[in-house]
Amino acid sequence: MAIVNLVKDLEEAKGPSRELDAALAILLGYKRKVEQIRDPASGEQTRRSFWIHPGGQDPGRVPQFTASLDDAYLLAQTVAPGLTGGVSWDDSGGNAKVGDGQYYSAVTPAIALCIATLKIRFSEDIE
Repeated sequence: MAIVNLVKDLEEAKGPSRELDAALAILLGYKRKVEQIRDPASGEQTRRSFWIHPGGQDPGRVPQFTASLDDAYLLAQTVAPGLTGGVSWDDSGGNAKVGDGQYYSAVTPAIALCIATLKIRFSEDIE
């Protein structure tokens, strides 16, 4: 997914999304692996998919970038290291700013931080 489309999807999100989390994970270098396995009880072939952490071979879980502020902060620190930022929220959602970028609003503070991070880091690809 192109960065511009990912940002647009984050801006239009109605709430946390594992699909968007997966797109952000791919941006960070996570790899999705699918294996064919045989069910020992039935002998039936099934597919099992899992994620591989960047730079490793160990399977892991995709962070919940759009639901968790801790995971959105991990995204910010990975994609835009060394930049400072801030997040706030109220009854209508969240707001975030990274570096000298603008404030961005979204339905959750975590999504707002994801948007602000991508906009500051990939502004030339988005604008």
